Amino acid sequence: MKMVRRAVPVVAMALVLALGGCASFGKGVSDKDRISKTLADWKTALEANSIDNIMLAYSEDFKGEQGGKAEVRKFIQNYIEKGTLKSAKVDTTKVNIDIKRDTATVTPVYVSASEGSVTGSFIFKKEKDKVWRIVNNSFD
Repeated sequence: MKMVRRAVPVVAMALVLALGGCASFGKGVSDKDRISKTLADWKTALEANSIDNIMLAYSEDFKGEQGGKAEVRKFIQNYIEKGTLKSAKVDTTKVNIDIKRDTATVTPVYVSASEGSVTGSFIFKKEKDKVWRIVNNSFD
């Protein structure tokens, strides 16, 4: 259960960043809308167990419990291969996005899988290319 609790947050964070990073937006789209799109894409990728799409949401500058982006990828891939995330579901209906300049805190993100559930908090950063990506996450 402890490993699942660690994996689910990292995976969730990866999905959020991955999916948001590949979206294109025209003029007039707010930062909050861009972050919401990234989160929605991450959710879709996590629920589909699509590691490549999950990782699109993560910044190269990501630092978390498992290490950097490469370590997070290995961590999430391990849980996908074990089947732990096969039935993963992400609930973002109560999420709050708090933007301060080029950083945003996104919480709560609820992630459930076959071995339990966690509540996540993500830190996004608006990068030089104007894409919001995950730079950190934590799960309870």
